[in-house]
Parts: sequence; C-alpha cells; structure tokens
Amino acid sequence: VLEGDASRLTEIPFSPAGDVDFYRLEGTAGQEWHAILYQLDDAPLPDRAWLAADGTLLANDPTFILPANGVYYVRVRSATHPTGAGPYRVDIFPESAEEARRVDEIEPNDTPAQGQMVAIGQVIQGVANSGDVDHFRFNGQAGDTLALTDPYDDFQNRVEGLQLFGPAMQPIALNGWPN
Repeated sequence: VLEGDASRLTEIPFSPAGDVDFYRLEGTAGQEWHAILYQLDDAPLPDRAWLAADGTLLANDPTFILPANGVYYVRVRSATHPTGAGPYRVDIFPESAEEARRVDEIEPNDTPAQGQMVAIGQVIQGVANSGDVDHFRFNGQAGDTLALTDPYDDFQNRVEGLQLFGPAMQPIALNGWPN
C-alpha cells in the first residue's frame, strides 16, 4: 500500500507465465502519480494500467492524476499477456516524491574531474546542447544494479553516448544500452 508521499521501486518476475501484479495506493483528488516501468531483459516493455478501486480501467499512461480521494491500483502484466514471463521493475511514486528526487545539473561538469556528485535514485534535470558532454559521479558498490532511464518515456528515449566508468575510469559495459 502506497499512501501520501510514499514511493516503491520493485523488481519482480512475471511468474508463472501470465502472472498479473497489482499495486495498491491511496491518494487525494488532484494528486499526480507516476508508474514507471523498466524492462530487464529482451522482452517488450510490460503493460501498465491505472484502475479504480472497483477495477474500472482509468488510464494506461506513465502519469496519472487522481480524480478523487480514495484507493487506486496499478496493474502490471506482460506485454504478451497471458503467455509472457520474465523480470521487470516498476517505480510507483507521487509527484511530491519525484520533486524531492530531482537535482539540477550544475556546470561546469564537462570533465570527469568536474563530475557533479549525485546520489543513486536522484533524477538529474539539465540541458544537453550539441557537443555538450556532462559527467556525474555517484557512490556504488560491486554488485549494485542501476537503471538509467528517462522517467517520463518509459526507457524508450535513450541518451546518446551514455557511458559508465569505474573508479579508475575503466569503461563498464551497460546491458541493453548502446555504448
């Protein structure tokens, strides 16, 4: 159950094939919520639906504004339902939580030495002009899993030239992302 300013990032498989997952949230009229999906293998992006408490389909968009106070559900199922299986990740959060996660890009950050320190889970807001190269740094541990995404386009708009480097500036391959 998600309420108020709660946020949930869940990684789970569709298992068995044909599985459908529901996430319950409570909110107030006019509150804007996001349900961002990430594909974790080569399967198509899962389907998302916003449902009223009685199961009525309200929307399929990544962002939804609650029409009234009450209980709502986010339904997630394989794009090939009822046969699909495999892992996915969903991040469900209200706009107020999104605002708290936003950080503005700070220039200059054109070299690794100038890389702006950010935290895992933050959403970086900035502008990349033609020829602009931006560097960001974060603390991570071996084995950490990262999802790099445009939170408003469900992982479909990819940043050109995105690269990840280790502490000694060694390139790290990104699964599912052209390097």
